[in-house]
Amino acid sequence: MHDIKVEEIDMKKRWITKKYFIDTFFLFYFFLALLMALPAMVYAEPEMGKVIDSEILDRLDQGEDFVDVIVLLKGYKDYQGSVRADELARMAAVQSEIRFQQDIVVNQLDPSQFNVRRIFENILGFSGRVTQEGILALVSMPQVELIEEDKIVEAHLAQGIPLMNASTLRSTYDGTGISVAIVDTGIDYTHSMLGGGGFPNTKVIGGYDFGDSDTNPIDCHGHGTSVAGISAGTLASGPGDYIGGVAHKAKLYALKIVPGCTGSAFTSTIAAAWDWAVTHKNDDPSNPILVINTSFGGGYYTSACDASQPTLATAANNAVANGITLFGSSGNDGYCAAMSSPACVSNSVSVGAVYDANIGGPGWCISSLSCIGVSWPGCSSNWACFESSTSADLVTCYSNSASFLDILAPSNHAYTTAVGGGYTSSFGGTSAASPYS
Repeated sequence: MHDIKVEEIDMKKRWITKKYFIDTFFLFYFFLALLMALPAMVYAEPEMGKVIDSEILDRLDQGEDFVDVIVLLKGYKDYQGSVRADELARMAAVQSEIRFQQDIVVNQLDPSQFNVRRIFENILGFSGRVTQEGILALVSMPQVELIEEDKIVEAHLAQGIPLMNASTLRSTYDGTGISVAIVDTGIDYTHSMLGGGGFPNTKVIGGYDFGDSDTNPIDCHGHGTSVAGISAGTLASGPGDYIGGVAHKAKLYALKIVPGCTGSAFTSTIAAAWDWAVTHKNDDPSNPILVINTSFGGGYYTSACDASQPTLATAANNAVANGITLFGSSGNDGYCAAMSSPACVSNSVSVGAVYDANIGGPGWCISSLSCIGVSWPGCSSNWACFESSTSADLVTCYSNSASFLDILAPSNHAYTTAVGGGYTSSFGGTSAASPYS
């Protein structure tokens, strides 16, 4: 995110007045050019000092009717960590104060210029779809501090437990008394290893569908179900190679962040899911939410991205302040000195991938920004990496890595739960590594 101050915003948008155009010929062409530029003009002088993601202005300048944004209000940093899920009265008071300030701004916005998507509970801000006129309205409001683009992130597509030497440990540290929030495509809670039956059940004890804004976080994509099976699927001696999740006695919360059966989500939706986990940490006091896993991501970040991803950073800080640990997949682009968001947030444990066994000599589509690989027309990026051979503990060529990557965990080929009650033997990528952690 390339931040710019409002007083620096593209001076070509400011109304230009000149005193010396007295020749009729020049006046005619001056006003003709001015008329053509009118839609992109800034009509009101905004309050100085605000920060706006320059990509928002660029996209609107290029003729897009609207852009998805996140708006943070003045003083948003003062609320980081102020909500305490273990102190219900205090939490309710802080959330009420936050909502009061949000409503002051939201109620001033013209719905035709700003369509609100999400209002956060513990973050002093909101997200939505904004027009150029809406941007002008926002920057003129004294309550607004920062406007960032609401970016799109994607799902990060024999057993890793023995490779981690965790088979014995998980007989003691089996997840009893905790819950894991799976921020993903939902969970197929009808699967026998994930509770079976309806929602909620004995395994998937709660959740919400943020992608469709309803109370049923059922997975019809498959990604979240596979992640959930690795993280906390019921202990099993079969069928096939499925032996249950790493923390097989842990409970699960399904926080679906995609609309329908897609594999894409907004940054603001991830932040809202993390936010929800804080508020609902103690819905079941015997099994509080102590872990959040997010196997989604996007972007290219060469260092901790808190400054460029302030909403995610705020949500992560709130979670950690409430004793919740976040894990995130580093991404599958083959970056040698970068990773994706939200794993790049400093309060998220970023997880890269190693092979869990010898799976031959595979090839993987990666980003052309990778320092490894070759041109390969079979990939949408026209770039791929190939392994001459593989073995357990070998870092995968597709795994994003950087000096600030936290840990590595097993990946291909994970045998785990699949939508519809079955199993898959091909689930992999850093998406699989993250829940192993």
